[in-house]
Amino acid sequence: MFGYILSLGFKGIFGAFVALLTIGAAAYPLFGSDFVVWYLVSTVSAGIIFCTIYIIATRRELQKRARYTQALLQKYSSAIVERLNSFWKVRSIRKTVTIQANGDVHECTTIVASPVGQELTFYRMWVGTGPRQQQRYTARKQVKVQVRGPVINGARGISRDVTKTWLDDGRLEILVLFPAAIPPKQRFSLIFDVYWPGKCERLVKDKQPDEFTFTVSHYLERFDYTVILPKGKEFLYEPIGFKSPSPNIKLSPKFNKDEDQSRIRLRANRVKGVVCIGMLLQLK
Repeated sequence: MFGYILSLGFKGIFGAFVALLTIGAAAYPLFGSDFVVWYLVSTVSAGIIFCTIYIIATRRELQKRARYTQALLQKYSSAIVERLNSFWKVRSIRKTVTIQANGDVHECTTIVASPVGQELTFYRMWVGTGPRQQQRYTARKQVKVQVRGPVINGARGISRDVTKTWLDDGRLEILVLFPAAIPPKQRFSLIFDVYWPGKCERLVKDKQPDEFTFTVSHYLERFDYTVILPKGKEFLYEPIGFKSPSPNIKLSPKFNKDEDQSRIRLRANRVKGVVCIGMLLQLK
């Protein structure tokens, strides 16, 4: 039915409505005023219903086309950016995850990189939930992202506009455009702040094991990953992606008595190849 109404279009519906009104006017001498009033009321009501259905059908069709277009743009842009990933080299990454008592999470990631071979005008990063963490589609709209930088030669970077896209695998893709191109070999820093409500509810409320990992897809000089737990919480932990002790990866739990707060820090140097490293945590 929606398809037929869409095929008529607004002009077709309006033409049919005018034709029906003309028929009603012509029927007045034959059937009298009562019939014509009933006919006109029925015709107007049917016209309103068909117009409403047409608007709903048009909106659904536009939404369908928009989703399809977005999927195509995402596919094409991902293919293009994958080829451009070789145009920058990440030197070091420092990430701090602060978990609130209600399971809300603030992730602060600082990336130091430099362009390779040509000027760089953008940077792309992904964040997401682990396999054990909450993945609620209703919470996606509440995820907030702020990016500062690029920071060059110690100059403080200001907040930048970002483009956010949710991928099919549940990750959030963050694309930041630079106000000016960065020349090759020039080191710069970007600071990503992500506020994710309820991301660690499973860890905090249910006291179930939770994974905190980072995938390294290239040689990385330094990697520093810290998870700060809610106050007054003790925890158990295991390494992910490496065996402890490791010559170039160190996992260090720490408890601050003054703040009554526990944290665990992973430090890695000269990480090679495609690896996923991190830690598995569980509250006592």
